[in-house]
Amino acid sequence: MLKVLSICAILVALGSNPARAQQQEAVLHRVEVPGTGFDVVVAIPKVRGVVYDLAEAPDALLVHLNGGALALAFESVESMMQALDLLRRPVCASLVVSKDGTSRLPMAVYLAATAE
Repeated sequence: MLKVLSICAILVALGSNPARAQQQEAVLHRVEVPGTGFDVVVAIPKVRGVVYDLAEAPDALLVHLNGGALALAFESVESMMQALDLLRRPVCASLVVSKDGTSRLPMAVYLAATAE
């Protein structure tokens, strides 16, 4: 009974701390793959990009990317809809370790149909 009580106390303590949902501003790179009918879209953090704190100011024109560490912000609904067309088929999300091994950068990969 003491074990169950201590586990419940830990869960309550962890649940009472607010989660700080922060996402880095991303930039999309489209890579053409000749002869396949699709392109590869890679999302990586923007250099000197904004860090969105979703607990502070949620934005209606903010798209959360696969993996949860990156986000895209838009000025208009039209530009957001064009980007969403590219992001329909997620492939993977990962953290890439730098060469010196000190930092890890998030990335997300998508497949996009080639315009014929």
